[in-house]
Amino acid sequence: MRTITMTLRAAPEHVGAVVRALEAGGYPVRVDPTWVDPDGRQYLEVQDMVPTASAEEQRGFHEHIVGLLREAAVEADHAGSGVVVAGGTSFHRWIAVALNGEPVARILAADDADIARQLPDIAEAFGVSVDDLECARPDPWPAIPGD
Repeated sequence: MRTITMTLRAAPEHVGAVVRALEAGGYPVRVDPTWVDPDGRQYLEVQDMVPTASAEEQRGFHEHIVGLLREAAVEADHAGSGVVVAGGTSFHRWIAVALNGEPVARILAADDADIARQLPDIAEAFGVSVDDLECARPDPWPAIPGD
């Protein structure tokens, strides 16, 4: 199984309605109150488990999310998408990756070595140096006891 993710961005006054609409559609929604854009819009993440994360499965997921929001007459912008194909032990944590203070990606990591393996791909995708990227590590870090 793979996890497909859609990241949305909503005005603070719309966050509750977005969460209710998506949860009513059967999707878990994650809201991190510290994950906001420079304009104060809140990021939300909705996920689904699918067998292969094929383009068809991803497209269907995104269309369903957009349909649920339209049906509920709530506004949220599509801010990003992703597929998790590896990782996920109890020691892995989602790490927000930012460029110039703006969230651009999230990675799943258990320690700094995991982060170091993933940052070059993100840097390459944005045409920047790894040193230009910032990671918000959770506390405690690393997540693996004894490290």
